[in-house]
Amino acid sequence: MLYGIAFTIKMSYKGAHKIEGFFEYVVPPLEGLWWQENTQGLDYARKEDMHFISMIRLPDFVTKEDFAWAVQEAEKRKSRIFI
Repeated sequence: MLYGIAFTIKMSYKGAHKIEGFFEYVVPPLEGLWWQENTQGLDYARKEDMHFISMIRLPDFVTKEDFAWAVQEAEKRKSRIFI
């Protein structure tokens, strides 16, 4: 899902949706953050308590409106709900 949205934004310059300040860029790799509540560091013996978030960095020119547009476009192409 994240790559679908990221690449929709990356390729937007080829379509009708124009993003102010757009420049061509490389979509960065997927990143992830892991944590456990009420724990200093990570306790690998309690893997069921681990939480994570995955993310892909977007350029600063991408606004909330541009992101919302990309989500709608990606949902149309993939026929599923992203957010």
